[in-house]
Amino acid sequence: MVTEELLEQLERQHRGLLSPAEATALDTALQESALASDAAAYRQLWRGFDAWMAEDFRGRMEGWSTGWATHEDAELIEWYLQGQLSPTNQERLERRLAEEPVLAAHLQDQRRLQGGFAAMQTEAFSEKVRSWSAGEPAEAKVRPLVSRRRPWRRWTAAAAVLLVLMALGGNWYSNYRFSDTALFDRYYQAPATGTTLGSSQDVRTAFVQDFAAAHENLQEDNVTLATEQFSRLLGQLPALDLDELDARYYRDNLEWSLILARLRQGEQSKDLKASVDVIAADSRHTYQAEAQALSHDLSSLWRGF
Repeated sequence: MVTEELLEQLERQHRGLLSPAEATALDTALQESALASDAAAYRQLWRGFDAWMAEDFRGRMEGWSTGWATHEDAELIEWYLQGQLSPTNQERLERRLAEEPVLAAHLQDQRRLQGGFAAMQTEAFSEKVRSWSAGEPAEAKVRPLVSRRRPWRRWTAAAAVLLVLMALGGNWYSNYRFSDTALFDRYYQAPATGTTLGSSQDVRTAFVQDFAAAHENLQEDNVTLATEQFSRLLGQLPALDLDELDARYYRDNLEWSLILARLRQGEQSKDLKASVDVIAADSRHTYQAEAQALSHDLSSLWRGF
């Protein structure tokens, strides 16, 4: 069982109040102790709690969605922390980190967030929290007016519960703002579908009808069918020989609607992001501004929360 003395030592070490010799002695003793896993759980708890309680960190989290220099930097940071960069690219990024304080700060923020909450995603951490709460002794009928020791175990159990609630709140926020469904609802807008392209030709009339039907399916959550229809209509478009204005209207809408349909289906591929970025880079595309905003949201750190 973790004693209050050990808890106090662990907290002093976490706050940097132990000398190097004392910290080394504590780590050595824990390596040879059955309490090593308990100590690791407490350390994870404190790191996560610090991550949420730091005012400057909370402020930076709110600014992440607008503060990234480029979307590529956000992806590089994620791949770097996951160990997915090649040695050459890792070396390049580390050179940039040494030269760019803003990028280095983003790396530390993301590392802090991941490290602080990593333990909460495991059953082992949940078991620790339950054991801390269950292990709290019943209050005695008579207690001293002034306690000589801080209620470490009670504080830790309460902090663990609070931290879990904070993480759940962050998860709710990420789902509310950055889930596939939330992004689809934010960026999809039904187009006008009443035009007949100024022609009574059967093939054009059928195209307009199919265009309206595809959007109707998408709005009714028949996403797979809508995706197939959008792809087929894009292939049919060149053969219609439309004027430039009509052709651009339908092509841009179909390309954008197809992306949103894929997003709505839960596609997480890099190809989807690349398709968004193609439109975001096209100054003539009707949906360039929307694509730029969506590309930004797809790169948000909240997407992976």
